[in-house]
Amino acid sequence: MRTVAISLLVGVGAIASATNLTGTLSVDNQFSFYISDDDSQLGTLITSSTDWTNPTAINVSLKDGQDLFIHVVGFNDGGPDMFIGTFNLSDTGFEFANGGQMLNTDLTNWKGNTTGFGNAMSTPLDYGPSGTSPWGSLNGIDSGAHFIWMDPQDGVNVNNYFSTKITANAVPEPISASALGVGFLGLLARRRKRN
Repeated sequence: MRTVAISLLVGVGAIASATNLTGTLSVDNQFSFYISDDDSQLGTLITSSTDWTNPTAINVSLKDGQDLFIHVVGFNDGGPDMFIGTFNLSDTGFEFANGGQMLNTDLTNWKGNTTGFGNAMSTPLDYGPSGTSPWGSLNGIDSGAHFIWMDPQDGVNVNNYFSTKITANAVPEPISASALGVGFLGLLARRRKRN
């Protein structure tokens, strides 16, 4: 009986758990944050904010086995504008565009435009690393993150659209009840043979 209990625990442990996407972001002046399964579609609204001085924390459970996209729509009410963020994945069920489980806003792994998802995207403008004036360092955002933006004119009332991919990694199949049964029968046969 002890062997069966251990086998069942091993089987249960092999079942994949959901990956959580966590992070902190800010946009001067306001933003909406989405998760989409199609880079040309806005996706599901997760959160939004109109206070760039108070970075927003996110925590989202991702759907296993499906590539996803983070979509951020930033909006400038006037003056300086930027998007900055740090994002993490709870396990290796998914990976960011940089191949890892942590991603900052940067010029390599983020693309954007001012015309919307589904249109051609390009490399953002770089307004400097976290700590750069006038925004300084924001709570919860890694020092390696960069302030990025798309509109070179810093236009007022212009949406800026940002996207990065989250790739689903292959998830091992959970151990089935029939596989556990075959293993248990093998253990019983071996035990009988010894006796």
